[in-house]
Amino acid sequence: MLMKRVISVLALVLFIQISYSQKIEVDKGSGLVKVDGAESFYLIKKKKGLGNFDLSLQNLAKEELAYLTQKFTGSLPPNERPNSIDLPYYQFTFTETANTLNLFADAINQKHIAKVIVNAHLIKDNKVDPKAEKAFLASNHGTIFKDPNSDRVNIVVNTTTPNPIGNANISLKGSNIYNNSEFIGTFKKITDNSGITTLSLYKKDQSKVAIAKHNDKDANDDWVVTTEPDNKTTQVLYNPSSPVEMLIKFLAEKGIF
Repeated sequence: MLMKRVISVLALVLFIQISYSQKIEVDKGSGLVKVDGAESFYLIKKKKGLGNFDLSLQNLAKEELAYLTQKFTGSLPPNERPNSIDLPYYQFTFTETANTLNLFADAINQKHIAKVIVNAHLIKDNKVDPKAEKAFLASNHGTIFKDPNSDRVNIVVNTTTPNPIGNANISLKGSNIYNNSEFIGTFKKITDNSGITTLSLYKKDQSKVAIAKHNDKDANDDWVVTTEPDNKTTQVLYNPSSPVEMLIKFLAEKGIF
């Protein structure tokens, strides 16, 4: 009798697993991803050469929802590497919020990444689901620049020629700012005796675009950013590991530079 109950329970578990398993198909040419036969989203390869490629996550209307930049773990600080072997991974950046994470997947091929996205339930009604995005960031130790469930960060630049630059790769050399090795502007950084850091940001034509302030004595304090010429003020999350680079990355992707 006990054996029959055990068999029944195992059969039920197997049935539930089969019922919830999803068939994921990826068209290698178009990047269209189907889940159980239904069109869900696009995961499009962006070739970088030598067999390497980035991925663009797009909805069915071909609007980009996230960009996955292929990198190698050897470029990371030792304490951020999953192991000592130099392996490829993806820097996963959400387009709407600029939130980012390092995705160390078991494989970086198109179909496996599609499975990761589906299993995380990231796409809902042709958009990124805010709750799923937040959970995905938390499970992968990501960096949140804007809470997906909040409008706390909402920079609007009043300019006749907005120039959002998409996924930015910011580096600093002295006081110069580069995006993907292209010079885009400069900055000045001053910390006064009270511990307030003031960051003045300029375009490459030397016109000021923003001033950001941070209280270095409070680890939980946000950047307070005032943009030019509209004089709008907003708060942006302070990232202690690379505060200046991450702030400039956020502003660049919002079209400030």
